[in-house]
Amino acid sequence: MKKINIPWKKSTIDLEINGVSVIAEINWWSKDYFIDIIEPKKARIPGEHMMYSIPCRFVLNSPDSSKPFPQVEILPRCIKKIKKYFEDYESR
Repeated sequence: MKKINIPWKKSTIDLEINGVSVIAEINWWSKDYFIDIIEPKKARIPGEHMMYSIPCRFVLNSPDSSKPFPQVEILPRCIKKIKKYFEDYESR
């Protein structure tokens, strides 16, 4: 089987959660994404996987309606996952 290099994209976001500055990097391509927390502590938050057979793909934000396939915006999901991660972390 031929190995395929997947063109992962990266985007850094800055958030403030409960007065704490959080820097995170979203890594995604059309069928997968995950989140790396850079500050205040390093961590990886699992994202989601989309089955190859589903005619849809992940986009960071602003789905392009001119594309012939549906798109799933992941930025709001990532922000929600980061906030939940820090809420769970602080409750320990």
